[in-house]
This record gives sequence, structure tokens and C-alpha cells, in this order.
Amino acid sequence: MIKLTTYRMRTVMLTVLMTVTSYAAAQCGYCKTFEDLLADRWVPLDSVNVDRHSKNRQFWVGGNDYALSTGNTLTDKILKEDAFAVMQGKKLYVNSRRLRYQKTRFTKGFTRAMHLGHDTLIFVNQTIGAAATNKVASTGVMFGAVGGLLAAGNNMHRRICYIISGAKDKKGNMEIEMVDDSLMEKVLKDRPALKEEYYSEPEKSFRILASHIVPILKKAGLLSPAMRKEER
Repeated sequence: MIKLTTYRMRTVMLTVLMTVTSYAAAQCGYCKTFEDLLADRWVPLDSVNVDRHSKNRQFWVGGNDYALSTGNTLTDKILKEDAFAVMQGKKLYVNSRRLRYQKTRFTKGFTRAMHLGHDTLIFVNQTIGAAATNKVASTGVMFGAVGGLLAAGNNMHRRICYIISGAKDKKGNMEIEMVDDSLMEKVLKDRPALKEEYYSEPEKSFRILASHIVPILKKAGLLSPAMRKEER
């Protein structure tokens, strides 16, 4: 009787483990275009290994801080050169290879992204382009806690938010937008309390920093991780 119980317990545990493993594998994949991402057209992957370039353990500090691999040389080349986004569970990583802001590119690598509504992606990264550089203070700033979504880093005073909404340049690169007062006005038009909180920072150059914007968007319930259509 004891042996039977032990056997049955092992069987149940093995079944659960296989189910969890299958679910995790089913949630890994890549897509080659922004349109594929919106349409939920993913090429499945058995697994995705995520390696951070830096030692920071912040949830979403921005920057092209991630290197992704699968253990398959051919697949890894596709991810690096052709993939637009990679999904690992409910985490979404966007390839910065073809992202452009004011015709300026980011360094190579993957950056964490989230959904802002249903048809837009938002990510945090370094300031690039002349206009962005002029709008963001270049001196050190002290930041408070932001509930785990963003933690202050050495370069956090340079981090701002960008959105991807599908616009492309003549070469097929994704033209991204910086999140500023104009965009926040649209996003918070029906949320007066959060709009007031946003403008509680009097300095525009500090107001557009990711450390100020992201917590407000989180309070508004506008940020969501990578999800399949049936989960939305």
C-alpha cells in the first residue's frame, strides 16, 4: 500500500512537471515584424535563454541589456538579425536592431518592452537623438522608490520611454516616438488625478524621465506584459 501511494505520488509529480515544462515551452517564440506581434503570429521556440549584459537586477531599467539564445546556432542568428521580438513566458524582448529615433539607432541588443494598450509597445532606453538629449537633464538626479517597476541606476537620469506604434521609415526601420507631455496628455485625458500627478513635476526635462512616467502608467493600468490574444 505504501509503495503504491509513493508510486502514485511520483506519477502525479511527473505529470505536473511535464505540464509546466510544456506550458513554458509553448510560451516561447519569436516574430519577425510588429504586425506579426499584434496578430499573435509567433514562431515557437523550445526555450529561450536570457542573459543580462550588466549586473543590475532592476526589473525594467531600460537599455539593450539582454542577449537571447536558444542553444541552436541557426536559430540564434535569426533572433539576432531577423526577429523583431522574442517572447519568453509573459516577458517580451524587442530587438533594437531596426529601431530608429530621429534617424539615430540604439546599440545592438534586446530591450524589455511591455504593451501600452493593445496596439502599442513601450520600452525604456537611453536618450538618443538631438531633441531627446536637449530635453533630458544631463546632471545626476536622485530618485525615490517606484514600487519595483523601476529602481534607480547609475544611468537612470538618462532613461526615457519610447513607444512603437508601427510607423516605418523608407528603409523599413521602425520609427519610434519619445513619450513626452503631448503623448501623456492623450494617454491621461480621462484620468485627471494621474494627469495632475504627472504635472506635479514642474521641470519638463525631469517630467519625461522614465522614473516619473512608468509608475503613473502603471497606476493607470495601461501597462501589461507579453500575452497571447486569448489572455488579453
